[in-house]
Amino acid sequence: MIRRKNFIFIFMFIGLIGLHVPNLTWAQWNEGSESKAEIEATLTKLVMQRVRRSHVSPKLLNNKYSKDVFDTFIKARDYNKQFFLKSDIEAFDKYKYLLDDEMITLTFDFMNEVESRIDKNMSKVEDHIQTILDQPFDFSLDETIEFDGEKRKYVKTDDALKQRWKKTLKYQSLLNYMDLYREKINKENSETSKNVNIYEKDIEILSELEQQSRDKTKKSINQMIDRMKKETAEETFSVFLNALTVVHDPHTSYFLPDRKKDFDINIRGSLEGIGAVLREEDGMIQVVKIIRGSAAWKQGKLKANDKIMKVAQGKDEPVDIIGMRVKDAVKLIRGQKGTEVRLTVKHENGSVEIIPIVRDVVRIEETYAKSCVIENTNTNHKVGYISLPSFYRNFDNPRDRNAAGDLKKEIRKLKVEEVQGLILDLRNNSGGALLDAIQIVGQFIPLGPVVQIKNRTTKKIKYDRDRSIEYDGPLVVLINRNSASASEIVAAALQDYNRAILVGSDSTHGKGTVQTFYNMDNEDRFIQNEIKPLGSLKLTIQKYYRINGISTQYQGVRPDIILPDTFLSGGERDQDFSLKGDRVEATSFQRWPKVYPIDNLRKKSESRVLSNDVFNKIINRRIQLMSQKNDTLRSLNMKKIWEKQGLLKKEQNEFESIFKEVPHFTISAPYLEKLEFNDKKQKTEWQKQLKKDVYIEEAVYILSDMLVLEQST
Repeated sequence: MIRRKNFIFIFMFIGLIGLHVPNLTWAQWNEGSESKAEIEATLTKLVMQRVRRSHVSPKLLNNKYSKDVFDTFIKARDYNKQFFLKSDIEAFDKYKYLLDDEMITLTFDFMNEVESRIDKNMSKVEDHIQTILDQPFDFSLDETIEFDGEKRKYVKTDDALKQRWKKTLKYQSLLNYMDLYREKINKENSETSKNVNIYEKDIEILSELEQQSRDKTKKSINQMIDRMKKETAEETFSVFLNALTVVHDPHTSYFLPDRKKDFDINIRGSLEGIGAVLREEDGMIQVVKIIRGSAAWKQGKLKANDKIMKVAQGKDEPVDIIGMRVKDAVKLIRGQKGTEVRLTVKHENGSVEIIPIVRDVVRIEETYAKSCVIENTNTNHKVGYISLPSFYRNFDNPRDRNAAGDLKKEIRKLKVEEVQGLILDLRNNSGGALLDAIQIVGQFIPLGPVVQIKNRTTKKIKYDRDRSIEYDGPLVVLINRNSASASEIVAAALQDYNRAILVGSDSTHGKGTVQTFYNMDNEDRFIQNEIKPLGSLKLTIQKYYRINGISTQYQGVRPDIILPDTFLSGGERDQDFSLKGDRVEATSFQRWPKVYPIDNLRKKSESRVLSNDVFNKIINRRIQLMSQKNDTLRSLNMKKIWEKQGLLKKEQNEFESIFKEVPHFTISAPYLEKLEFNDKKQKTEWQKQLKKDVYIEEAVYILSDMLVLEQST
């Protein structure tokens, strides 16, 4: 993203469809159809003009574009196919190849008809919901429900739609029942001082709990319906505008003014809450990433790709957030420091868990670069380790800390400790300031190009112009599927220069594009103040390329040595409308003179991985998760779902227990006590986490192999 003063930030941004924000002050929007149509036409014209002028690869306004917008908007409005009948979709079909024409004429017949039918169907759905929840559920029946909206078909009749809702409400009531039953058993156990696995007990179907479970479902579903009915015209239109923009690429999206404020808060990285980045995904609130140093990161249970189903304030009644808008979910999850929020979460393996998190201030201080010394008593090698969670920089205050400056300080500390090799950890680093990425590469190489950046017509090469080299010894860079943007620039450049051995996931995220924000108020000087503010457009304006000419877009950066992990998705290639990678002419650069035999290092690593019990269990866990991810059919039988949850919970606990401290590692971090951590407990906890990290363990061994090879030559 290009920020003020022409500085460039490159982050792993997530394109959001169906994202809404609080009401705006545009009184005209809801005054009447004429004013509403005028604002919609003005805003659409400005957005589409800017996309055509500045997008790095804009789509042609043709039938293909029209169909993509059509499918995206329908999916955003009814992903789970719970409001539209097959006849509704057939009625919309006449617009499938006309939306490109509507963009020219600035008419919105398709959007208006979709919203009209939603309003019409809403009252029938409400009647169905109340009728269904007034009757007890039979949890002993052997029924199933398809949980993946993509696999569902639109039903033909109103009665079939009612049956779909019945299964949906029954499933939610089942989950509520299990929550109530767990509370009951836990209370009984605490009163008798028993400590038992509640899943080993056969679940009983109690009429009073069944009634309570339906009451909880009714309350949460009525809240959801009420939110949908209160959706404003500008919120609805923002969904449509996002359908128009996101089909160009997943990072191009429209922001209503208040949503832009939320975005800026996330970029600053300072807010009171749990420290999780969320997005709306297929009608559910999904965790994109956990911010290092945050309350959720410290608690340790919430993971990327988890789906949040309910939110409770402490011990209060939980609120069902399935189908909720992101902004409403965030309001429930954020809160004052020191207060507790309880999240009911469905993990990737399908298990459901209640996770209590005490809110805290997400402080950027806890995500700064930090280092330690790792001594391997098996090999008698001493290596340095630096964690770099992001490429941070405050352009408003040049004297403030930045990633490149801090990394240089950490390297110098480690050199004083006479380390023999260095690990740079870029795992889960989603990007940041391009300037810091360039300067960090420059700390490991002499003068030379770092990255190429190209818009539609012009290519620029960004250089490291500092002749000094901060560290010239053996270097391993750790990456994973969540290493994105600026992280990929650093990893790719160090790989192209033969300066480092890259170790980690089979590829990085694959985000090789640059975004900037355009304020729609500034797009036309004749816009009347009465209809301002018009919001902002985040637009993909450039691609970046490795110095060897290959783009990291879509395919990411492939490491030299691949280690097993449990990532099933999350890369750029998994997002709809991702731009494909391409290439430009390579630029001239001088490779590092010392070359390590990568094939030799890879074979030694593969041998260790095969004999490492933790890595073998990670491989088995990935196979488990793949199978569970593809199984989207859920039972509606109480005993079966109880047994399934018990099995999933057992598998999850067993997997979490495999990570043990490496006995032959000694970790010391003498500088952290007074700099990055407020107390010794935090410092000790960080060191314990490092000792349990099997990827760091293998990186240390790879460095040892490199050192042995150096000594033998």
